[in-house]
Amino acid sequence: MHTYHLTKCLLLLHSLRRNFFTSSGLLISCFLFCLVSAYATVITVPGDFPAIQSAIDSANDGDEIIVSPGTYVENINFKGKNIIVRSTDPTSPSLVATTVIDGANSDTVVTFTGTELTTCVLAGFTITNGYASLGGGIFGNGTLATIQNNIIADNTAYRGGGLYECNGIIQNNHINNNTATGYGGGLCKCNGIVQDNIISFNTVSSPPGAPDCGGGGICDCDGIIQNNTISDNLVSGATINIGGGLFFCDGLIQNNVISGNSAIGTYSFGGGVSHFHGTIQNNIIFGNSATTGGGLSVCNGTIQNDTIYANAAVARGGGLFSCDNIIRNCIIWENMAPDDAELADCSIPSYSTIKDWTGGGTGNIVADPKLVNPLLGDFHLQSTSPCIDAGCMVSGLEEDFEGDPRPFDGTPEPRGDGSDIDIGADEFIMGSTAVHHKNWVLYE
Repeated sequence: MHTYHLTKCLLLLHSLRRNFFTSSGLLISCFLFCLVSAYATVITVPGDFPAIQSAIDSANDGDEIIVSPGTYVENINFKGKNIIVRSTDPTSPSLVATTVIDGANSDTVVTFTGTELTTCVLAGFTITNGYASLGGGIFGNGTLATIQNNIIADNTAYRGGGLYECNGIIQNNHINNNTATGYGGGLCKCNGIVQDNIISFNTVSSPPGAPDCGGGGICDCDGIIQNNTISDNLVSGATINIGGGLFFCDGLIQNNVISGNSAIGTYSFGGGVSHFHGTIQNNIIFGNSATTGGGLSVCNGTIQNDTIYANAAVARGGGLFSCDNIIRNCIIWENMAPDDAELADCSIPSYSTIKDWTGGGTGNIVADPKLVNPLLGDFHLQSTSPCIDAGCMVSGLEEDFEGDPRPFDGTPEPRGDGSDIDIGADEFIMGSTAVHHKNWVLYE
């Protein structure tokens, strides 16, 4: 094994030496990396060490620790090492479910020092019964480690019931049934890439008398949040409860299904998304609820090509409340509230279809969007939808929520601004064979 790695590294170095763009510093870095890789060791648990932490303590950068199924009652710390710690098969749901790191409600289950790089990997575990102030399941300290194919469930913290301050790639995880008493039931302050996860049934439940709490699913994550299912998360208990699904995330939110999330209380805002100031596009936002702003509240970034459907508010703005920036190419339909069911106190949308809309604006229509079957979660456009080609050009938006290309000319007559971009999260393409997001089937 060592000879194989060394041969690969020598070939890589030879290639780099021939490339005149390569600096001497990069050559030295690659050489050092190759030395580490060439002498990497595979360590097994419990074969070589009875506990995961003892295996980590003995490991060096580049080593791989493979953990057999079983329940390991311990609180582990990566100690800054760039190693792989994984189950025997991280792509097998049954093995992930039976390879358990149990924190025994005594501390964070998995802690990173924060200096780990993306080559550091945690994969294929059920991470459960963590209890801490920050990050009940995983406390990252700003780590760039890759966290994938895990079940992160039934952990508790004040901030980040599931994960806190993990700034690398977080992908293909089930992040479920975690609890925070302040902010971020599922994730908090994770500023890397959060993708292809199922983030559901997480809760922020503050004690009575707390001034505010927020982010049942996700809180204060400013990176890229894409291709996730964010559903059935809840925030409640404080005087002000904000963002059942997502709260205070200012990066890019795209291609997600955000559904069934709730903010409960007399003063509750944004059942789906609240206090967002980045770009939110190609999302399906449906069935969320709050006192004010059932779908979105105080989202003053760019809201484009989203399907905002059947959200509910007890007071105002079933679809959107107090969103004061660009709103374009959106389906805003069948939202419910006693007053201003679709939008309340928002900027005027453009090139959108809005039920019962009388507020003017460029390119807006009031025709039924003709979705295939929204009651069963199918938000594709029918071939007779008036939303086809009726949007406006959005520079850089080249795909829809499932990877179909935008724009696509779906009608013989001119509509919208002539760019052929469709309204909503779906770009209608007759006979499309696009592969749906893998987040709906977590393990490939």
